[in-house]
Amino acid sequence: MHSVPADSQPMATSGPAPYEDRARFNPLADSKVPLRRDPLALAARGASLAWSLLTSGHPGDLLLWLRTMLLRGRPLSHPVPWLTFDATRAICAALPLDARVFEFGAGNSTVFWARRTASVFSVEDNAGWMEMLNAKLKALRIANTHLVHATDKPSYVGTIDGWPDDHFDMVIVDGAFRRECAAAAVRHIKPGGLLVVDNTDWHWFRAEPIEGIPPHWERRAYPGYAPMMGHKSETTVFRRIDG
Repeated sequence: MHSVPADSQPMATSGPAPYEDRARFNPLADSKVPLRRDPLALAARGASLAWSLLTSGHPGDLLLWLRTMLLRGRPLSHPVPWLTFDATRAICAALPLDARVFEFGAGNSTVFWARRTASVFSVEDNAGWMEMLNAKLKALRIANTHLVHATDKPSYVGTIDGWPDDHFDMVIVDGAFRRECAAAAVRHIKPGGLLVVDNTDWHWFRAEPIEGIPPHWERRAYPGYAPMMGHKSETTVFRRIDG
């Protein structure tokens, strides 16, 4: 995810996050079984996670995961996307160096993609988080990003309409109003480009497929662990296929 951990939020928020339908949330179906906090339960959970990452074929993921967990109290100190590890690897292998990226939800991923592509355009709804990110980008002397602050649903979802059709090599949906953002992104993705939707393991994505994505587009889900998370998640990557 793009946002700073709850215990480090730069500004107060009220009510549920706009991308989460709390009334329909089911922990047993959405890979977020509530954690027992006693030492034995946490040790067992940690051992299971560590074993899964060590035997995944990419044991370095365990070290990256541990580092991001240790740095949870220091936002933007180790900027990596909060997508599943396998999804990030697949995206990095597919994106050209001159790629143009659009993000619904700015943060760690903004820094990460800015270092690997030509430009990153992001829309963010949390003013405090965006201020912190702008300071980080300035400190790192990263100049190929453009951030927009949107305070309501129409402006947030509609920000991408400021760019032409077939413009972006990748659009990432990992912030607010995810269904609407995914649908709005479709016409702005160039042939062969990627639409990345995070947390597709949530049961309301599974029960009701996201509308607006052409059925003939290539689709691949990447379940597994991700930075900053103590539970499994899933990131789905759609590739625009014309025909």
